[in-house]
Amino acid sequence: MADATVTESGNLPFLDVLSPEFVRDPGPMLRACRREHWMARSPIGFEVLGFPESVSMLRDERIRPGFDKLLEILGITSGPAYEHMSQQVGSQEGDAHRRIRRLVQPAFSIEAMERLRAPARQVVDALLDAVDERGACDFVAHVSGLFPGRLFCRLLNVSEDDGAPLARMNGSIMKMFWMKPEYRGEVEAAIHELGEYSLALIEHRRREPGEDFVSGLILAEEQGDRLSTQELIDLVRLTLTAAVDNVNHTLSLMVLLLAERPEAWRQLRARPELIPRAVEECMRYRPRVLRLTHYAAQDTVLGGVPIPAGSWVMSVVAEASRDERVFNDPDRFDITREPVRPNLNFGTGRHNCIGAYLAQIELQEALTALVERWESIEIAGEVVPQASNQTNGVLELPLRWKRA
Repeated sequence: MADATVTESGNLPFLDVLSPEFVRDPGPMLRACRREHWMARSPIGFEVLGFPESVSMLRDERIRPGFDKLLEILGITSGPAYEHMSQQVGSQEGDAHRRIRRLVQPAFSIEAMERLRAPARQVVDALLDAVDERGACDFVAHVSGLFPGRLFCRLLNVSEDDGAPLARMNGSIMKMFWMKPEYRGEVEAAIHELGEYSLALIEHRRREPGEDFVSGLILAEEQGDRLSTQELIDLVRLTLTAAVDNVNHTLSLMVLLLAERPEAWRQLRARPELIPRAVEECMRYRPRVLRLTHYAAQDTVLGGVPIPAGSWVMSVVAEASRDERVFNDPDRFDITREPVRPNLNFGTGRHNCIGAYLAQIELQEALTALVERWESIEIAGEVVPQASNQTNGVLELPLRWKRA
């Protein structure tokens, strides 16, 4: 990490992540702070702004995700929703965490996820077939907002009609990361609703197993050890988050970036082999995840900065991904750029997103389909962002295209 010189927290720059200015355009405030130090203080806690320091922090076993702590901020300190989040795999550590990751690894293997490339392309092609001749649409309403949910339904082998309610539940659960008590009821209700949906599906697959994702998790076994019902419910939720909500907004952000840069679109049409790099560059340049939320489980020193136990510690992905120590000319959008690992959108270390490869497949297949069909794209109206201090997103993206 940084040098071992002790830096008291009072000497760190202050970053007001709760201000309207930060929500509207965090870039200038982040740049100003990182010019002073790789860490800042905020009204929430500590904000890690540098790339190598973020990687070190996320891999530090003293720093934990703390999903249950997020619910406590909303005023949820007991009951089924709290128990569910405090016991799920992202809140586990040590042997308990390693056990679950080991059991589920076959279901999330590269080989297993690659089998979803063809279904992903089929889903996105069907959505594009429905709008192609129009020449324009709200890309979120007709494509990106539907695509990941419908593919997730194929993963579960359930009706595609379930895609919209699943996406709605997940969108509500994600609001716990906004740390606003007014979302308590919505978050709690969505956790319960998704738990009930998952439980019914799990019980059905136990009676009638198939070739789907949930059946595979139920059958996962190592030396007689199997996943519990609660663990299965948790894994359905985690996969939903990775494969639906984040893909929805990342795809919209990606198309927005490319619509603003017609030369990059032309480059992709001429060199489609650049699509995997383009996906990575879009996620670096305008990440869905602004800040990854963790907390210090014990008194800790990170790179010479004392962090008291219980403090929130954030990896500011949006700024770490512009760290000039790691990325050459970081403010330049370049779809030929060699990707840097790890991709902080998915975290790193023991709690990295287990569905990251699936998300990348979805984005690659969607962009491939778009580039093959459309000679050019442009913004056709007012873009409505999803603004928060935790995530980037797009709620409405009016898009016009010229068919190839």
